[in-house]
Amino acid sequence: MKCILDAVIFSNCWISLGAVMCTLSTFLYYGQQIQYEYLLIIFLMTFFGYNIQMSSNPISSNSRKNQTNWLSKYGQKMKYLSYILFIISIPLVIVTFSFEVLIFSLPAFIAVVVYKSKDYTSFGLRTIPSLKLILIALIWSWVCVVTPQLLFFSHVDFSFSIIVFTFILAITIPFDIRDLNYDSENLRTLPQIVGSTVCVLIALSILLVLIFYSYFNLDKVGLCYLFTFYSSCHITKLQSKK
Repeated sequence: MKCILDAVIFSNCWISLGAVMCTLSTFLYYGQQIQYEYLLIIFLMTFFGYNIQMSSNPISSNSRKNQTNWLSKYGQKMKYLSYILFIISIPLVIVTFSFEVLIFSLPAFIAVVVYKSKDYTSFGLRTIPSLKLILIALIWSWVCVVTPQLLFFSHVDFSFSIIVFTFILAITIPFDIRDLNYDSENLRTLPQIVGSTVCVLIALSILLVLIFYSYFNLDKVGLCYLFTFYSSCHITKLQSKK
């Protein structure tokens, strides 16, 4: 069982499913017909994006020993699988995306490729000080909320994209705390600037705002209440362990 869980988590299948669920919530939030081909694209592209970053910058940290060991065994295979899935996604993108939306989405794709990888560029966007959290939240809100509206909706509304942006921002902060001893001091991540305790308070404050918003808008975002409540409890639990 542990082998299966390790494979799901460390291969980035779990985070790819998270992107699919986030996109699915967009269709449910606006009461629109679910476009399953777009959900498949999101899964394939998320799997590709996260794995090429992981494979081109292998982790070597005692605090992430299980992940390091798993990637040393299967990391190269995941990289090859990522390219295969990326190739599979190309015809889906061509059929699903209009030319205009494809052009608008190109910066997000480029940002994913050059975010951390040095296989394709001499630098990574991740090396730009204080950019990490904002960039991740922007990309998720764009591909999971704004792009589906551009493709399938009659109009674009940014209310839910703001919700997703703040939610992703909050749940990404703990990963910066986790990487505090791994990241270079030049990155100027939020925990490096204000400390891990303040970061936890910031993340919890954001999630509490989302909880109250969800509570008073249960007709649309009832699930957000459950997700944000769980996330706030989980962040508190992680901090207590540290």
